[in-house]
Amino acid sequence: MKIVGVSGSIIGSKTAKVVSEVLEVIKQKNPEVHTELIDLKEYEVDWVRGLPLEKYNADTRKVIQSIVEADSLIFGTPIYQASISGS
Repeated sequence: MKIVGVSGSIIGSKTAKVVSEVLEVIKQKNPEVHTELIDLKEYEVDWVRGLPLEKYNADTRKVIQSIVEADSLIFGTPIYQASISGS
């Protein structure tokens, strides 16, 4: 089983830290689970415009591939001015 955590914050580190801690607890409870953290501030993700996947940059393709391969997803998003992040 693969669980991917996505930190939707592109500034700061609190959101990524929380998602990472959740993944660590999951790993402690079941060491056989493969976990991966995608911290969006570490990638240059293109805006998706409905193009074929090969038209996007390598970072975008990597993030999409990791999400597609996941059995479960955990999303962490900060709240900016009473709204979730655009990322």
